[in-house]
Amino acid sequence: MQDFAGVNTLLQSTLNSYNIHKYWLIGYSLGGRVAMNFASQPRAGMRGLIVEGGHPGLQDAEARQARRQQ
Repeated sequence: MQDFAGVNTLLQSTLNSYNIHKYWLIGYSLGGRVAMNFASQPRAGMRGLIVEGGHPGLQDAEARQARRQQ
């Protein structure tokens, strides 16, 4: 996967392939970030979201660069 859009597509197709129409997403660390990103778009079957230790990510290039230099 190259980006979150690709992960979102894969997650949605996996849910569809197993005929999962009502679900909760649970994510830890990077999985939490994936879950938050997926949940940021309207999803008909999503009932809730549980995240532990996830962060939505740094929004600007300067903050990301500073983080890389640590």
